Amino acid sequence: MTSPRGRPAFTAGNLSRDLTVSRYNPDGSPDTGFGPFGGGTATFTRNGVDPVEGSDVALQPDGKILVAGRVFSGVSGSSLDDALVIRVNPDGTLDTGFGSSGWAMLDVGGNQDFAQGLALQPDGSIVVGGDTRSLSTGDTDLLAARFLSSGALDPSFGRRGVVRLDLRSNFDFGYDVALQGDGKVLLAGSYQPSVIRSVLVRLTATGRRDRSFGRRGVVVGASGAWYAVRPLLDGRLLAGGEQSAELAVGRYLTDGRLDSSFAGDGVASAGGFGSLGRAFGLAPRGDGGVLAVGSIGQTDMMAASFDAAGAPDQSFGLAGMFVHHDPDGWFSELRDVTRDSQGRAVAAGLVGYDEAIARFACG
Repeated sequence: MTSPRGRPAFTAGNLSRDLTVSRYNPDGSPDTGFGPFGGGTATFTRNGVDPVEGSDVALQPDGKILVAGRVFSGVSGSSLDDALVIRVNPDGTLDTGFGSSGWAMLDVGGNQDFAQGLALQPDGSIVVGGDTRSLSTGDTDLLAARFLSSGALDPSFGRRGVVRLDLRSNFDFGYDVALQGDGKVLLAGSYQPSVIRSVLVRLTATGRRDRSFGRRGVVVGASGAWYAVRPLLDGRLLAGGEQSAELAVGRYLTDGRLDSSFAGDGVASAGGFGSLGRAFGLAPRGDGGVLAVGSIGQTDMMAASFDAAGAPDQSFGLAGMFVHHDPDGWFSELRDVTRDSQGRAVAAGLVGYDEAIARFACG
């Protein structure tokens, strides 16, 4: 999800077998000036048969929209999912000058590839993060790739534009990507040597492991997963996800150590209801705090606000938490969050099979 200052909010997802991009006005209504039918949503299909899915979205300075995700059998000769980036014009039409007629796709050695997160560099290059899985061995590795603004892979990054990271477990999953101001790449995910544990990885601007971060560029956390990562202006970073079955936010120093000035041990959590809580999106606050959005109990959407010291923000919701249960009993969750032009938090998610937008006054 993205909502730059003074502009509408964009979301990406899928409808049936097609990728969708939606634009919303500041009041939450669909922007009828976007999309071919004026309903605020543009739909994209590869060939009318193979599934296409959007997972993350970013807005270029010129108003064009970038969407990352996956497409089934997109690359010639591939019979599995391939990582995908498309670029959409401001009116909701596909930018056919990007990639191959609007589609930039990546197949890593015949594996099943998924671009989960997307980040835009100042020079127009596009970094995606996710994972790649071999169906023959069952081994899943973290994945990062960088595309030029044209949609071609950037040969100066990793190996011909691609970085594949095996953390010595069969199940290494990537869920988000972010860029630091110095061009270094942050990946959030999990791996499973025996139990599932959260992991952060930092790569240099050329795609090598950053040895000044953690152990050879990798920081392993407690049981759970990090689903979101955000760099802070002072060099520290925030990670959001699930730790020991609770919604959690971790704050790290620039070298990868947990910041003990945040919640005592570097990790703040919310929940305590005996149900699984997870944070999928983070919105750092101007006062040093952070809003995390996600789900609890695998049924209800949740948001939790923490102050700069990692304590629950008592001015937000009930003791720092907001939980919404759909009255019709549909599954609901919030998947991402950003700030609007007035500093409010705008979150996107779903209720049942429908897209949902929520706005919070927080910090």
